[in-house]
Amino acid sequence: MLTSSASSLSKAYCCGKMAQPHPPPSSMAQPITIAPSTEAQQDGNLRHALMEFYLNSIAKNSLILSPSDMKLMTRDEIWPTLYKFLKQKKSKSSLGDTSIVECRRKLKKLRATTKHLSKYLTQFGTIVHLDAEISLQKASPIQLNYAIQVERGEIDAVFVLKNEADVVTIVVIDWKRNLSNEKTLIQYKRQCQVYLRCLQNEPSLIGLNRDSVKSAEMRVYLCEIGGNEATKPTMVEVNTEPLEIDAFLEKAFEQFDS
Repeated sequence: MLTSSASSLSKAYCCGKMAQPHPPPSSMAQPITIAPSTEAQQDGNLRHALMEFYLNSIAKNSLILSPSDMKLMTRDEIWPTLYKFLKQKKSKSSLGDTSIVECRRKLKKLRATTKHLSKYLTQFGTIVHLDAEISLQKASPIQLNYAIQVERGEIDAVFVLKNEADVVTIVVIDWKRNLSNEKTLIQYKRQCQVYLRCLQNEPSLIGLNRDSVKSAEMRVYLCEIGGNEATKPTMVEVNTEPLEIDAFLEKAFEQFDS
């Protein structure tokens, strides 16, 4: 049984060597050093953190995606709470500049993304449940198939919607700072397919049961939260066909230790 993470499985699909946590041993032992985070990584981390705070602390209460509500995050009533949240996040990953000025600048694109996503989701009905930064780390690993299980990873956002005919749609979102690199796009898509399979096999992650998830329509998207602040955010749909995901997992399993 292969126990891994969503990220490692997506890397193994592209190249088995990419999935390995450490470089292969050599005759000349060299100390392992961790490279400092780049400016781009810090920017992406901060944008992710701001979206997490907005969804879990504001949107979750109203079940509405509102750019105007997001704008209030740097006002006197909310900013102290947000700043404390960002300070806690900094202990786990580098966020770079978290000043109120920088957060306001980042929120311009995030508000545009929120507005675009809100309009897009209306076709599926109204939001009845949402969650952000859903941890895949449970008491026991999540089974994906007969040979693979996942023990770590985080799903950026999940929206459960219901229309007038009571049809339920589950939308999984993975925030990406940039979606212009075709070489990394396939890896991002595969990682999202792992998230989808985790939700299907462990629906308690979003407070649902297997019957609810089985009858629901599933949608998965990569959603841009970085780049030019004035541009319309890009959304890329991910294939959710079971046979497609099964084939990916088989290949990832075969290549993981190659």
